[in-house]
Amino acid sequence: MSPFYVEFAIADEQRFDRLAKVFDALKAAKESDAWADESYWRRFFDTDQLAQFWSPTQAEADEHLRRWLAAPLETRSTDPSLRKPWTFMSMIGAFENGDYSLIACVRGGSQLRGRIEFEPHGHPYGGTGAVRKLIETFGHQVLEVKD
Repeated sequence: MSPFYVEFAIADEQRFDRLAKVFDALKAAKESDAWADESYWRRFFDTDQLAQFWSPTQAEADEHLRRWLAAPLETRSTDPSLRKPWTFMSMIGAFENGDYSLIACVRGGSQLRGRIEFEPHGHPYGGTGAVRKLIETFGHQVLEVKD
């Protein structure tokens, strides 16, 4: 078992199966370095799941950029009001660019717990933000992160 993981409470069996399918596709893409376009990845998510991602209008994106550029450099990365939610493709891109291997999406110690296991290649490796967002998008609750 991988020493690095994100463990979660499984919301229901169907959602776990759907998470496992997208995980398998992400793992295959990382292993082959063959990343598909956005339409391919969207097939794994339903409308409610896709609605959980930030899809800004041009005006919203421009306003965020204006506020970001106006903020002092030393506070940009720590100011919570400047953090924007994940966009769909920023999550996919984080998996593509993360310096780690995806190992498995499995049930944990009980049928009510799941686990995504990964193996970092270096430090920094990119963190668990995308893994956590993926898990939460399918309605599961993150319980423990070991990285």
